[in-house]
Amino acid sequence: MKLISSADILDRFIPNVLVSVKGEKSLFDKLSSDLEMAEEWVKDRFMPETIFNIIAAYSDLNIIKPYTIKVVVSHAFMNAVPSLDLVLTPNGFGIVNTTNIVPASRERIERLVALLEKERDNAVNLLLKALPKASQWLKSTHCEFFSATLFPNLDLLDFMGVNEHRLQSYWDLREKLIPIEALISEQFLSNELMTALRKELITPSQSSMLRIAVIRSLRAIEVQMLKVSLSATAPHGSPPSTLIHIVNTIRQHPEEFPEWHSSSVAELYQPAIYENSKQDKGYWF
Repeated sequence: MKLISSADILDRFIPNVLVSVKGEKSLFDKLSSDLEMAEEWVKDRFMPETIFNIIAAYSDLNIIKPYTIKVVVSHAFMNAVPSLDLVLTPNGFGIVNTTNIVPASRERIERLVALLEKERDNAVNLLLKALPKASQWLKSTHCEFFSATLFPNLDLLDFMGVNEHRLQSYWDLREKLIPIEALISEQFLSNELMTALRKELITPSQSSMLRIAVIRSLRAIEVQMLKVSLSATAPHGSPPSTLIHIVNTIRQHPEEFPEWHSSSVAELYQPAIYENSKQDKGYWF
């Protein structure tokens, strides 16, 4: 294990757990295989191994490291809970075998798993917002994955009003968001401009106020379209007319949106020019 290399590190990220008695396996030993699998899970879903190793060498003062540790520990403990002999104490859950402490009920165990999942998902969101500060991550395929929409982190769930199973919900909703953004790109924004705006959401340093306003409007429209697509009773009509207002704003500010004005989509919004011909019965002025 690279990140959680000692019981002291583990204890800092799992509060209210009793210390094991002498002669009994420690919590660190019991979770070792789960911690190893959790680290592999993080490398598979959020960062390449090279970046993971760099983060493991960071000082604890670098916020990316504790965020990553929290994700790993929460994920490992959540998966291990069903196989642990948990007991309930006045101060929290314990993992010592004794007849003097009330065993944790199934309902309390389920609530603990749900709490660990929520803590993990919150840590994932913080991690995704912090990872762009690791410049090499911006060149990774993981970055490409999360920057493929205008919602590169779990903030999408706040717009959708989702409070449970947030990470899994993000995976599911992201897949439904991809075709919505593809439609908006092809008919309104252009792939060139949409790609640039997505990148600015990952590294929002040089965005102008007008581009930020357009991003916010687009995100609101996408949430609206996503909610409609998820409703079995709602009509699945054309994209919102507010997209035309955004396009008009872009057309009026070529210096702010050069990507759009040099794209093929811009040609769709150029008025047709009529030329008089001698064969015509009349002339237009």
